[in-house]
Amino acid sequence: MSNELESRQFDSLQTLIDSITPEIHENLKTAVEIGRWANGDKLTPEQLEHSLQAIIAYEARHLSEEWKEDHNGWHW
Repeated sequence: MSNELESRQFDSLQTLIDSITPEIHENLKTAVEIGRWANGDKLTPEQLEHSLQAIIAYEARHLSEEWKEDHNGWHW
């Protein structure tokens, strides 16, 4: 999993966030929760920080879109 994103070149943070699939998002969340990648390798402090940033950015974009769809654009 860690190599999947690391091996790709991204020209912007937005391009990186757009490339995160729901499966990658779940894998990142699991890795952060247990401190290890699916292959058992321990996350480095840098990987942990970057993974958390990716999770937050992904959820801000996708969860807010879902919320808007569920609430037909109604704002609190």
